[in-house]
Amino acid sequence: MQNRLSNNWNKWRTAILLHIGNDIVDLTDPHNMGKSRNLRFVNRVFTPGEQRQIFNSAKPDAMIWAIWAGKEASYKI
Repeated sequence: MQNRLSNNWNKWRTAILLHIGNDIVDLTDPHNMGKSRNLRFVNRVFTPGEQRQIFNSAKPDAMIWAIWAGKEASYKI
């Protein structure tokens, strides 16, 4: 049984795990701060529904990067 599990793990790791990445955004980095006020960026990258989520959020800069990370992860699949 252990051998079969090991084989499955190795297949999964090769097929999936190697393609998964981490998206870390430093919200204290000046380049990342205030991005929600950059309307050109927001209009170019986010759908109207996503824009509403960003602008209605108590922390729009955190929301913008959370949505960004989700979109990027979905795109990679």
